[in-house]
This record gives sequence, structure tokens and C-alpha cells, in this order.
Amino acid sequence: MPRRKRQGRGGEQGQGEMLERAVAGEGGGPRGKEPGFGGYPVPAALRALRCLVLLADRPNGLTAAEVGRLLGIAPASAHNLMRTLRAEGFADRDEETKRYTLGPVALTISEKAAPVVRRKLHVHAGGHVHNLVTKTKLGAHVAILLHGDAVYIARAEPPNFVRNGVWADIYIGRHMTPQITAIGRALMCHLPQDVVKEIFEQHPIPPDSPVKTLTLRALLSKLEETRARGYAIDDQETALGVRCVAAPVYTVGQRVVAAIGVSGTVGELGLSDVKAVAAHVRDEARELSMRLGGGGLLPRAA
Repeated sequence: MPRRKRQGRGGEQGQGEMLERAVAGEGGGPRGKEPGFGGYPVPAALRALRCLVLLADRPNGLTAAEVGRLLGIAPASAHNLMRTLRAEGFADRDEETKRYTLGPVALTISEKAAPVVRRKLHVHAGGHVHNLVTKTKLGAHVAILLHGDAVYIARAEPPNFVRNGVWADIYIGRHMTPQITAIGRALMCHLPQDVVKEIFEQHPIPPDSPVKTLTLRALLSKLEETRARGYAIDDQETALGVRCVAAPVYTVGQRVVAAIGVSGTVGELGLSDVKAVAAHVRDEARELSMRLGGGGLLPRAA
């Protein structure tokens, strides 16, 4: 007689229970499929990756308790996570301060990956800039954050463009103070507050800017608005008569690696046009992000 198939833990029901346990969140219930994935995410892996993103954004490090608070996990889980990352070389720990920073393995991976991301960014940025020009009939550009400045790495002009003094100042390699520009705020919008404060203090507003005063509190409020709506606006803050819109571009781990935006006169880019133009800017930012590995889940806000 053929042996009867067992329906215990190894059967279909048991496998279903194990799958549910494998994808269960902190509350114990099964999590659904996440956008951008072909299957189910692994919560432990997501926590570890999000932890590395947090450490990368904080050169001074984090304690295990701070990691737990930022990730929304129990203190014991946070300590176990950090011990595991440290044991595998992904995190390092200062014995005096008890703060964790990126370890040698994570730093090695970062060093090897950075040139690849930069190369892909330079290869693809031009195409997305030209797409924006076609869609909006405005000047478009891509910038990166370098030593606290917004630095332009790609630009394009619409057909029959009449060059003005402001647009002539937007050239590849140009450094701009980030806190008063849309492109700069898009670059800064996910930075920790201590990093924003450092940039704010070390990169003062140029004397020829229409904005004469900007407090750190006001800047943080503008960055919060940028995160909430997904794009930044510069309404005649860089130059009178000029309005700009920009959105962040993400890479692996949902780190902001660049920003893409458009600029035009207040006549070309009226306040009533901002939402429609911003939709095009965000579309191109999303497509460029996907090329750079920026798809999937956003890290939880710190």
C-alpha cells in the first residue's frame, strides 16, 4: 500500500504557517508583499539594512538604544541587531561612548559601490534632463551635494531659449548655497538635523541673494515641507523673477544621491503651474532613481 502523506509541520498547512511566521512583523501578523518586490520581504533583513542607512547618515554614530528608537524596535532587539552587525564587520563600536558607526565591511562595500553609482548617475542624468525640457519647456538640471554645496553635473535648455543672467550662472560644475535653492533643499531634505545645522552654519547665504535672513528653524520647516510633498520650491529666493522646482533622486538604501529640477521665470513657471510641473519633475526623479537602484522601500524617518 502506498504510504499516506503526512500533513504535519512539513505539509502544506505547516509550510503556510512557517511562511507566515517568516514574514510576520513585530505584531506577529503576516505582512503583505511590498511595492517593487516579486515576493515577501524579510523583516530582519530590512531592519539590518535600515540600520546601516541610519549609521551612514550619522558620522558620530548611534547607541543601540537610539537605533531601537529610530527603527521602532524593542531595546533588546536593537542590542542583538547591533551585536550581530558588529560581529560580521558591518558595524563598529566605540567602547568609551558605546556608539556604533559603520564597520570595515560596510565601508568597503560603500567604497566599491560609490564609483558605480556616480558613473550611472553621470551616464543617465543627461537623458532625464532632456526629458524634462521636452515635457516642461523649461531649463532643467541635475545636481549633487558636495562638501555642503549643491553642484550642477548636468543641464539642458529648451528650444529657442533666451539666455538670461540667472540661467547663465547655472553651468556644470557651479557650486550653489543649498539652503536657498530648490535643488539644494531636495538634496538636503532627508539629512539628519545635525548635518543640516552644520551645512547651514558653514555655508552662509550669498549677499546678493533676495533672501537676506533665513533661520535654521525656518530651513528645517522648508525641508519638512519638501519631504511631505516630494519636491522643493524656490520662489525667487535665488534670484528675483526666477522660480524653481526640484525633487530628490535616490540610490540603494533610499539614500539621496542627487536632485533633478527645472528653472524658469515667474512668467514661464507661474504658481498655478507648479503642481503640474512638479509631477513631471517627480516622474523623472523616480525613473532616474530606479536606474540607480533606488526602488523599493523608503527607510523610516529618523
